Amino acid sequence: MTQYLTESGMGERYDHYRPKIHQAVVQKMHQHVQDRHFERVVDVACGTGDSTILLLELGQDVMGIDSSDEMLAIARKRGLCVRRADYTELSKQGRFDLISTCMAFHWLDGAQAIAAYRAASNRGAIWLIYNFAFAGHTSSDEFIDWLHNEYWKRYLSPPRNRF
Repeated sequence: MTQYLTESGMGERYDHYRPKIHQAVVQKMHQHVQDRHFERVVDVACGTGDSTILLLELGQDVMGIDSSDEMLAIARKRGLCVRRADYTELSKQGRFDLISTCMAFHWLDGAQAIAAYRAASNRGAIWLIYNFAFAGHTSSDEFIDWLHNEYWKRYLSPPRNRF
């Protein structure tokens, strides 16, 4: 597995400069899961835990996994249950009712991730994979302005994996 964010001090810089999740994204996320409550939830590539925090209200047993020790240390300071784990071996962490990946799926090998998510899914599980953009149309001009004028200018996209 390629380690992209391993430079010393990267966890703190990532946490400081990464944009926080916009409220319009949170609303869309709840719309997709229809405000269900899940038994077991995992946040794949959880980083410093911003997206994991959002999942706490959706599940009883919520955990995050990531490959960066620095980022996981920050998530632990926030009181989150996180583990250092490779997404390709997600099923070693158990089976889940909700598998979420926020702003990170493009770092993963898509085919391997889908196979891993499938192997770790309970029957009827939901996969929530989002990058601050959803298929279709959003009516939030504020979100569109923020996405184009702040986020995309500040954070260039990495090379994409194809599957």
